[in-house]
Amino acid sequence: MAKIRLDGMWCEWEESTISGKRFRERFNIDPSREISIVTQNMRTGMTLEEDREIPIEQNAVLQATTFPRNVHLGMDVSNLKGKDFKKLKEREKFILAQVLQVSERYYFRNKNALMLSDQCNFLVIRDFPLPPSGDWLSRSAAICIYFPKNYPRKAPVGFFIDKHLQYKGTGENHFFTGSGVYAEPDAFFERHKLDKKGYGFYCWRIDENWKPDLTNPFKPDNLDSFLKLARRAFDTKSVTNRGRIKRIY
Repeated sequence: MAKIRLDGMWCEWEESTISGKRFRERFNIDPSREISIVTQNMRTGMTLEEDREIPIEQNAVLQATTFPRNVHLGMDVSNLKGKDFKKLKEREKFILAQVLQVSERYYFRNKNALMLSDQCNFLVIRDFPLPPSGDWLSRSAAICIYFPKNYPRKAPVGFFIDKHLQYKGTGENHFFTGSGVYAEPDAFFERHKLDKKGYGFYCWRIDENWKPDLTNPFKPDNLDSFLKLARRAFDTKSVTNRGRIKRIY
């Protein structure tokens, strides 16, 4: 018998093997979503295939997370080679350098690839960690970040996340909206049909303190800065009276 944590709730799995199909039927998971299983310490992970039975050790403790099946937009940055980098323009090189800076941290959670669009307009992190004491039941979620046209001078405004996230509180989280709200991300949202791909918009922004180093992509403020603050934004209590964040609204 194993224990599995799914979207913040513990459940028991009585059998010695598990498959995507049986797990989906047992817990009524929509067919449009993939299922990822990782060990409790987040060191070993796998995507559950529909008809392949995976053995489970006795008394194992697992974390299950579901993702939009169509989350993979763009190119897998873990497979990029030097020749790919040379093809990019200066703005794209700046963004790619920052993506590679954070890729090891987010990729090695469970080997889920980071996907960067061909024009470096957006980034998908399939398994973005959420604060355990935050506003959501899940431990992680798919997140899509749109880079403004004048990035890095301007910080990303909000981000797109898995719209199936379950809120801990009663009712709805009014920061979590159905579209991009602002003109640039909203046009991106509509053009790529992110709603049909399982995303919603999280209306959040950094204040005017965003001051990037335009000569060095590895110095704050950069993508690494934004992701650390974005993670904090999933816990509205933690951003109270913090000077780095103007508001969540």
